[in-house]
Amino acid sequence: MTLETCLGFLYMINQGYTALWITIPSNTTATVWIPALEGWNLTESGNPIEEAEGITFIRNEPGFEVYDIGSGSYEFITSE
Repeated sequence: MTLETCLGFLYMINQGYTALWITIPSNTTATVWIPALEGWNLTESGNPIEEAEGITFIRNEPGFEVYDIGSGSYEFITSE
């Protein structure tokens, strides 16, 4: 399934893998809900999300991790 949004594209593959490519416009921030189940790995541009600059964890929600994200382009990957 592919979903195009005003911020980018969400590609979902139903075999334990989700990819999200987004661009946040200059001088703005966004609250982004990233699909991720408990125990899944979450990376941004191939690095653990905890190491990514401009990204702040807000909270967990059922099936998602919620982050505040600054302007820029991002590639989020979640996997089992």
